[in-house]
Amino acid sequence: MNPLTRQDTRPSIHSWWSDSNPGLRGPTINLHAVAKPLMRRMYHRQVLEFIRENCDSPLSRDVLETYSSYFPWDYVSHGTKIAILSELTNRTESDVEACAVVDSPVFYHIAQMLRWPDIETRRASCVLLRNLASHECTVPAILELNLLEQLVSLVGEEEDSELTQVAQEALCHIAQRDGAQAIVESPVLDHVLGLLESPRGAVRGRACDLVEKFAQHDSTLPAILKSKACVLLMSLWLDEDFGVAQSAEDALSCIAQRLEDAPAVDVKTLDHVLVLLESSNPDVKRWACSRMEVFSRRESTLSAMLESEACVRMMSLLRHEHPGVIWSAQIALSCISRMLDDAPAIVEKMLERVLDLIKSSDPKVRKWACDRVGGLARHESSLPAILGSRACEWLVSLLSDEHPGVIRSARNALSRVSQMLDNAPAIVSKVLNRIWDLIESPNPEVRRWACDRVGGLARHESTLPTILESKACVGLVSLLCDTHSDIIWSALSVLTDIARKLEGAQAIVKSKVLDVIFALLESSYLEVRQQAWILIGTLVCYESILLTVLESKAFVRLLSLLQDAHPQVVQSVIKALSQIAEKLDGAQAIVELSVLDDVFALLESLYSEVRQQTCTLIGKLVHHESILLTVLESKSFARLLSLLQDARPQVVQSVIEALSQIAEKLDGAQAIVELSVLDDIFALLESLYSEVRQQTCTLIGKLVHHKSILLTVLESKSFVRLLSLLQDARPQVVQSVIEALSQIAEKLDGAQAIVELSVLDDIFALLESSYLEIRQQTCTLIGKLVHHKSILLTVLESKSFARLLSLLQDARPQVVQSATKVLSRIAKKLEGAQAIVKAKALDNVSELIESSCWSIRFLACILIDALVHHESILPAILESKTCEGLMAFLLREATTSTYSIFALCALREISKWPIGAVILIDMPVMFEGLQELCQSSNYVVASLILDDLARVRSAQ
Repeated sequence: MNPLTRQDTRPSIHSWWSDSNPGLRGPTINLHAVAKPLMRRMYHRQVLEFIRENCDSPLSRDVLETYSSYFPWDYVSHGTKIAILSELTNRTESDVEACAVVDSPVFYHIAQMLRWPDIETRRASCVLLRNLASHECTVPAILELNLLEQLVSLVGEEEDSELTQVAQEALCHIAQRDGAQAIVESPVLDHVLGLLESPRGAVRGRACDLVEKFAQHDSTLPAILKSKACVLLMSLWLDEDFGVAQSAEDALSCIAQRLEDAPAVDVKTLDHVLVLLESSNPDVKRWACSRMEVFSRRESTLSAMLESEACVRMMSLLRHEHPGVIWSAQIALSCISRMLDDAPAIVEKMLERVLDLIKSSDPKVRKWACDRVGGLARHESSLPAILGSRACEWLVSLLSDEHPGVIRSARNALSRVSQMLDNAPAIVSKVLNRIWDLIESPNPEVRRWACDRVGGLARHESTLPTILESKACVGLVSLLCDTHSDIIWSALSVLTDIARKLEGAQAIVKSKVLDVIFALLESSYLEVRQQAWILIGTLVCYESILLTVLESKAFVRLLSLLQDAHPQVVQSVIKALSQIAEKLDGAQAIVELSVLDDVFALLESLYSEVRQQTCTLIGKLVHHESILLTVLESKSFARLLSLLQDARPQVVQSVIEALSQIAEKLDGAQAIVELSVLDDIFALLESLYSEVRQQTCTLIGKLVHHKSILLTVLESKSFVRLLSLLQDARPQVVQSVIEALSQIAEKLDGAQAIVELSVLDDIFALLESSYLEIRQQTCTLIGKLVHHKSILLTVLESKSFARLLSLLQDARPQVVQSATKVLSRIAKKLEGAQAIVKAKALDNVSELIESSCWSIRFLACILIDALVHHESILPAILESKTCEGLMAFLLREATTSTYSIFALCALREISKWPIGAVILIDMPVMFEGLQELCQSSNYVVASLILDDLARVRSAQ
């Protein structure tokens, strides 16, 4: 029998009397009042004894019922009940005993005692409940008693901080198990959020901890985001109580981390965060932007974001007054941009949404959307999807947007698409049909842009066949009849690019577009006429097409436009005629149409560019000898010569180029001289413009190539002017002077004239020029001079001859080669060979044979061959320190060099002389090498050398 269970007894009359009449006077006493303190003490001792007796045995149902029998009665003290609760707290560490408590009547009393006014009892019951909640098996029973709200109220308890701490821990345990969903579905969350606004810092901090705990569950996170939790936590971020601020930051970090770790974010969760973007609190806006940045890093979430209003709302935050909000919005949008740019696989899913943003009324959104299309266009795999959508049309339409930033972004996006098309010819077949569709667009800007894209693709040799196989020419030809002149111009430009390849030009001709092009030569638009001429000039580069053009009746229109009022058109006509004139048939057609006078008349045009290009055309015409004679017989030829005094140096240059072309033929050179313009030509050598001086030297070189003209030039007093330019400041001019003097020096009269004018020292001084080309060409000029024996002697007597020998040690192999060539020519004459030996140049020759440059070694063989050709020079060579090295070099070159014959010839020259043969006999290795060469293709020369050696040996 339980200690507090007893049989009913008959009521005592004394007890009833005293209890019923407390106000009576006399010897009466309240027996219950006297007995109750004694009973509390007795029950307390009884409970402690009972606890002691059962502490080592499991919590049975009888034990728990005994404990529960003490809870309902007021005459059992709070201390006794607390002792029981403490004992149960200590005993409920295991799941078994915890479940036993929950299944017993004790559990009901625990719930009741949470509401008792006695704070110690509430604390003890809460501690026990916390222990029970730590076991997963007890949570359902706890939830059935609806204790959550009571626990939340205890968290806000103002009297006992320990109680609030325990209540918080109990709620955390419940939420950690199956209670999270129940917390969300009940008013508990609202009560917890209410605690976030408590005036007590400890309560606010524990409420933050609870929100953090709730946020750790997938089922509760959306509810927290939907509530005002984030807003309240953000306000606590700057709480004066550091502990509260830290707890708020931890809770927000937990929410953020949960959002980051979630495998996918559903639309509802995204909507909750979007609401936070409209919060009046800038810190909340900033936090929400940061979450958007996290969402955008996943392709699955990125798609949902683009379908929502996220981008639009964050765009609006770029105008926010708070710098931190602007910065966070920029970072989030940048992350979205990078994801779109770096994830071409999701283009088809998201492109439609991005295009919707292009239509936004907010210019910042339109600009951002344009930038995204440009970013997507960086990927070759994205281009078909972009071109398959209406992206290009929308972008083109934004080129007339009222906001400059939008226009710039649209232009950049279109440029990116264009660039990718130009640089990714492999995708032409995929996108070409779409481009043809754009060519037929009712929007003229779209047609022009599509036309330009075809032009970009046509520049790739690999893509041109694909374009020609499609309806390219047909589509482009249709644009030649467009109502917008700029589109016609674009189509002509594209056809010009296509025509740069023969197959492209042939395709254009086959499409029967020539008549349309010729008709455009009379267009009222200057740019169209000009571009049409450029196209014709490109087409006539091919002889087969030139003949087609020449046979066309419209060809006469070309020539009629030589008198067009616009100089730009006239220039284009001249350029086209210059292309035509490169072929004899074209040049003859121009002459036969009697337009030479019209061409020469353009030499008097007010426009320098026209005069300049007319000179170029004349140069192309006179390249053909039959046409040259016609030009020379023309009365207008004098007009060309008159332009030698033109004020524009560019025109003078073109005149000189044309005259150089004429001077190549003797008839042309004589015509120039007969018109007494030599003085005018030589006067140009003093022009302020280096290009004019340079080309004048070239013209003089062409003139003096003819001997009869050379004599006239040498007799001219102006000849000295040419020599004075040897000291010109411009190296290009000096080179041209040297080339002209080289032409003059080929004839003895010319060489003598150069020497008589005492410029040999000036010429040799150029051997020390810092310019490689000048040193090279000077060697060539000296080689031309010493070809004449009388001049050679003068050169050898010159103190400057040593400068030539010094070039054998030049750092540039090209110069060494040129110097070696000249010395080889000098060495062919005995006087020259003697001068070389006397100057001790053999030591330098020994360095040549060790050169790593094969061409220098080859020329060294020729030089040695020239030297040993003279018997009187041979002893000096054979007695030199380098003799053995020279012989070994010749043998090595004879056996290994590509040009071995030259080394063998040098050995043959040595073996012909007895003294040379003796030296070779004394070299055993020479016999072995020569015998080996007898088995090669050069066996004849090798055999002759062996015969020479045998003959000398037998004589010995």
